[in-house]
Amino acid sequence: MSDARSTIETYLSERDIRYERVSDGDWAIQLKGEKKLSITVLFALRERTLQVESFFIRRPAENHADLYLDRVLGAILQTSDELFMPAIEIGFASYLKRDLAWRAAQGIPSGPPRADVRR
Repeated sequence: MSDARSTIETYLSERDIRYERVSDGDWAIQLKGEKKLSITVLFALRERTLQVESFFIRRPAENHADLYLDRVLGAILQTSDELFMPAIEIGFASYLKRDLAWRAAQGIPSGPPRADVRR
């Protein structure tokens, strides 16, 4: 995990992103926003995952379900869905290359993944 720690700190430092290492695998990061001027993000590096947590706003006075379930979950869904394939292509590039070569050798079409196909 030391390589992952180093990668995280190098990434943050090279981009001049303010951060503090709060424990061996945890960082408190300060991002600068346009509307929300300071956005705190917590990175928690674990054996096989990087957990990302952020403070959005304090408890709203009203319309909790509309805010949390509709707006916030919708934003998470949209962002995750848009970033999923690029993340797979970056994080599993060599695996995908081997898989495409295997498919070609087997005569299996190698078109883009389809959401309706379950493996």
